[in-house]
Amino acid sequence: IWVISTAPGSQPRQLTHTGHDTRPQWSPDGKRIAFLSSRDGTAQIYLMSAQGENVTKITSLSASADNEKWSLDGQSIAFTTSVYPDCTDDACNRSRDEAAENSKVKARSYDHLLFRHWTHWSDGKRSHLFVVAANGGVPRDLTARADYDVPPDERGDAGDFSFSPDGKELCFTAITDRPEAISTNGDLFLVPVNGGEPKRITTNPGFDGHPAYSPDGRFIAYHSQKTAGYESDRWRLMLYDRANGKQTELAGSFDRSVDEIVWSPDGKRIYFTAENEAEKPVYEIAATEGSAPREILGDTYNENLSVSADGSAFALLRSSLTMPAEVFIARAGGVGAQQLSHHNAARLAA
Repeated sequence: IWVISTAPGSQPRQLTHTGHDTRPQWSPDGKRIAFLSSRDGTAQIYLMSAQGENVTKITSLSASADNEKWSLDGQSIAFTTSVYPDCTDDACNRSRDEAAENSKVKARSYDHLLFRHWTHWSDGKRSHLFVVAANGGVPRDLTARADYDVPPDERGDAGDFSFSPDGKELCFTAITDRPEAISTNGDLFLVPVNGGEPKRITTNPGFDGHPAYSPDGRFIAYHSQKTAGYESDRWRLMLYDRANGKQTELAGSFDRSVDEIVWSPDGKRIYFTAENEAEKPVYEIAATEGSAPREILGDTYNENLSVSADGSAFALLRSSLTMPAEVFIARAGGVGAQQLSHHNAARLAA
């Protein structure tokens, strides 16, 4: 893991040296970094200071942790890990894994889909959403007993769950249709961090994902596909009003697919990326019905978008046919972009 100042002419500095560290995530106050490391075997969540010191292991699970995210108050970290839905603690998961590993029977038996997706077999486990205190402790399964994956195994990613600004709730995407192998119907759910049954908030027949809370917590922006069973449908930018449940499509005439979604710190605008003619510009739109987006950062392929806490700058990864992914910073308003990394194939933590 590396860090670099946004000041012109800065040089990157290496923070970790194990060769097994990924997904660095700044704490909201910028004093700590959460990251994944498989230095002890399976990938687990670790914390370190912003200077790369005082490394602490936060989770010690039987399966790998993934997709870690801070709550905005810095008190909790949400993450996902694979569990057996009928297990109530990690000792049960560990025991089941060890029994399968030690069994002489290696044949697989299935009576329903999905039994394999791309490079991995279904082993009876599900990816569940957990939360753990930032100072350590026993992780809590927020989707306990659920026979579905968070994020969805076949189509989801780390953008498919997020914390509310007050840290009391998480919004996530899940596919609950059966058989899920032929369904593209992912819906949004809300679940209290302190525990409780998840509540479905969208019933669109297509996929709803990448939920992002507005800074004041009133709205959840997300992208959505309207058509059931159509994986190539256009991703639309939607707004869910938590006060009354109203769902509004923003930029209805925009004929590109919305991908990453980031709010401006003042909550007045939404930034998003969308592929366009083999490139991926960054767009800006007012968070009100009837608004039209405008391109603010074009040129090449932009992704992993984030905005500074004061709203003055963007950090992103930029790549092209002649350049590997590099870290860039751009000032608000989309005036130019300054390259920070140089041919490091960098992963952004910002």
